[in-house]
Amino acid sequence: MSISRDSFWSVWQCHSEYLYRQSLCMMNGNRADAEEAYSAAMLRACEAVHGQELRVTNEKAWLGAVLRNVCVDAHRRRQRFHDDSSDDDEPVDRIGTLESTAPSPETLVLRDEVESCVWEHVLALPPTLREPFVMRFLHDMSYEDIAHQLGLTNCNVRKRVQLAYRALRTVLADLKPDSQREKRAVHNEQAEAS
Repeated sequence: MSISRDSFWSVWQCHSEYLYRQSLCMMNGNRADAEEAYSAAMLRACEAVHGQELRVTNEKAWLGAVLRNVCVDAHRRRQRFHDDSSDDDEPVDRIGTLESTAPSPETLVLRDEVESCVWEHVLALPPTLREPFVMRFLHDMSYEDIAHQLGLTNCNVRKRVQLAYRALRTVLADLKPDSQREKRAVHNEQAEAS
């Protein structure tokens, strides 16, 4: 079979429903993107047959391949644009969103309260646990460096950090909103049972 410039539109119309469905599928259900890819594929196929008669054994498969290439190109462009915009140091312009990226005043106050509570409990740890814990998490020192500075073994430092973490985890579990809800639920169930 051959597709000429004169026969192209009838061939395209014959397979247009199939091609549109394929476009919609390849563009993840986004109708605007699917219509754009569908139109671009139609133009690309038309340009291919414009100057010459094209010998094609399966018209539907050839048009599908043209459409698939257009969709792949569109996805690559979008990915490239996404990668380029994420490399910038400036914040991304969020057109159409009303949400602010800045934390709310309540969030800032809550964060400060939690931070002060955490440090209160860190300072309450025994010095043998507090020193390795602070060196590890505040000063970001390696276990080997902490061991060398404190004159301990690497295993001993790891164990002390683990014990400090465990002690803080049990004390600070009350700060989690989920654990407070669970405690209230348990308390309410106990009150109802009595």
